[in-house]
Amino acid sequence: MNADGKGESEERSEVEVLRDYLAGTLSEDAKEELERKLRDDPRLRRQLADLILIDALFNLAASRPDEKSCRGVRALFAEYREGRASAGETARLSRHLESCEACTKAFEDRPNPKVRAKLIGLFVGLLLGILLGFLLARLF
Repeated sequence: MNADGKGESEERSEVEVLRDYLAGTLSEDAKEELERKLRDDPRLRRQLADLILIDALFNLAASRPDEKSCRGVRALFAEYREGRASAGETARLSRHLESCEACTKAFEDRPNPKVRAKLIGLFVGLLLGILLGFLLARLF
């Protein structure tokens, strides 16, 4: 309590006190006083729950990379798959993919050009082998 007899939580708005409570910056006395009020006041509990939800939504929105960042990282996909990405580009790609589900899905869905070229080569070789075998069988 201060000199005029008011507790710490009475001097400031409830929202300020609740924010300090969530941040863990209230004094022990103010924390105990607020927790006592929270037990008895459903409106105050709802207000605390609303603040927690707002903070969570804000953090979720803030953690989503912007479209420009996504375009820049997606441009690195081919270089990375071909082994031409620098260590810095690889680190940037890795950090971005950890926080962006859309880019992670795009990275996983896009075929590796080297693997695709090898598969095409194998398929063409197989067709040529079959054709050659067919021609040799006709000749002999």
